[in-house]
Amino acid sequence: MVDQEYNTYSFVKCRECGALLKIITNTHLKKCCGLSSKEYLEKYPGEALSSQEHRDKMSKSKIPKIKTKITPIIEELTEKFIEEDIIDNKNEEIKNLSKEKTIKEEEFIDPFSYDDEPNKSQIIYFLTEIFGKKAIKKNHFIEKRNIDGNILYSYVTDICNIKKKIDFEFPNAFWHNSESVLNVTTRNNQLIEDGWKIISIKKRMPKIMDIKNILIESKIIKA
Repeated sequence: MVDQEYNTYSFVKCRECGALLKIITNTHLKKCCGLSSKEYLEKYPGEALSSQEHRDKMSKSKIPKIKTKITPIIEELTEKFIEEDIIDNKNEEIKNLSKEKTIKEEEFIDPFSYDDEPNKSQIIYFLTEIFGKKAIKKNHFIEKRNIDGNILYSYVTDICNIKKKIDFEFPNAFWHNSESVLNVTTRNNQLIEDGWKIISIKKRMPKIMDIKNILIESKIIKA
């Protein structure tokens, strides 16, 4: 199943790319989806940009609200989470705040720097930098049909390179697309027989270095 259940309290789903994040920041939208926060909200009106858990934490925090003349959309974001670009624009105002209330830029979290949770978007971004956007697909179905056009098999992948026929599977990550019809061995054997290379990263919270090391060990890329 491609759309799996997830913890809707702790995570918010990006409607553009499907990534599960604590916060959908401008950095994520620009790097992964090619949108600004304003464009995203115009495209998906009413969608939350942060998880309920994050909003609950922020409501209890001591981060002051900054009065601004920018658009109501960005003003709403400021109340929840002050984006990097807002920090740049409000540096002078921040410097005038008292020390205990001063908001430091390094305190703000970019989902691309999370070390404590697996991030599918981060991995996709890394692979597209190596193989190109057109080659890397997420939640892609690999199908095989007979001469009559009937489907012999149809398997969903976590991430795959359709040009080099590489299937990247993350069986222990919470966003893994599990197969329900056949066991994993049967699935992988059929794909390998048809020219696919299966790369299985079994860590529950995979990191970029895990992917890079396997690609080097498999001699797909050079060190």
